[in-house]
Amino acid sequence: MFKQREVNLLGRREQHPAAAWLLLAAGALTFGLAADRYATASDEGEQLTEKVGRLEERVTAAVDGNRRSGAKHKSEATANRSAAPFSWDIVLRELELAADNSVALITLETDAVAAQSRISGEARRIDDALALVDRLRSSPVTREAFLLSHEARKGTPVPVIAFAIQVDWRRD
Repeated sequence: MFKQREVNLLGRREQHPAAAWLLLAAGALTFGLAADRYATASDEGEQLTEKVGRLEERVTAAVDGNRRSGAKHKSEATANRSAAPFSWDIVLRELELAADNSVALITLETDAVAAQSRISGEARRIDDALALVDRLRSSPVTREAFLLSHEARKGTPVPVIAFAIQVDWRRD
């Protein structure tokens, strides 16, 4: 039932092909690189955690300092902002006047505290988007207007330039 096998530990060993040794070396190299990247990432993570801790301490100290000084010491800009609310009707009217049939305004994101707007839209030519920026710059309501980004959209039946504009409005 059971056959007896002869075990010869001193006999000739089976030779492994060169591809097996190459595969073993590649695996060892990959492991070494992965271990090095893990160690680097761990060190960076610890540094970032320490930096976050220091920033939290600074924020806590600043908040405590502001609580002690009270609300009496507001900055002038904050006092001016809260004193006169910003008129968005004027801004919307100005956008309506500046935009013509050569551009399509898609989104309008506003920040009332900073009196800024980010406008995204589309035009058939980049010149049309730049003309809109120039019209906004020449407006008496605008403090600054500039083109943030633009890109040609491919895959549409009509060639289109997508753009984003940032406008800083005057509070006067």
